[in-house]
Amino acid sequence: MEQTIRIIKSKLTPALLPKRMHERNIVNPMYGHCYHSSATLKWFYPHLKLHKGRDWEEQWHWWCVDVDGTIIDITAEQYTSVQKPLPYSAGMEVKELWQRTYKNRVKRLIRAVEMHDNNKWFNY
Repeated sequence: MEQTIRIIKSKLTPALLPKRMHERNIVNPMYGHCYHSSATLKWFYPHLKLHKGRDWEEQWHWWCVDVDGTIIDITAEQYTSVQKPLPYSAGMEVKELWQRTYKNRVKRLIRAVEMHDNNKWFNY
C-alpha cells in the first residue's frame, strides 16, 4: 500500500483541481486533493472505508480507515504543513461521491496510477 500511496501522491497536480483551488494549492500542494486521492486508494484497496470530517474552516476533509481502525490520510500534509489540526475526531464513515466532476477526477487519477511505470508494480 505504501508504494501505491507514493504513486498517488506523485500524480496530484493542480490539473485535478477546480480552478478556484489552484492559487491555494501552489503554496500547499496537498490542498484540495483529499477526496480523489482517498477514493483512488479505496479503489485499489476495497477493504478501506472512506471517512470525512469538517476542518477548522468548515471544509470537508477526506481520508481512509483500515479494518483495524488505522487512519490512512494521503493528504494530511495540507494540515500539518500549516500547523492546523486534522479533523479525525469529527469524522464519519461515508460512501463515494458520484457527481460527475468528482467521479471524473477519481477516474483520471486511477488511470494515471495504473499507467505509472507501465504497470510493473501491480500484482493483479
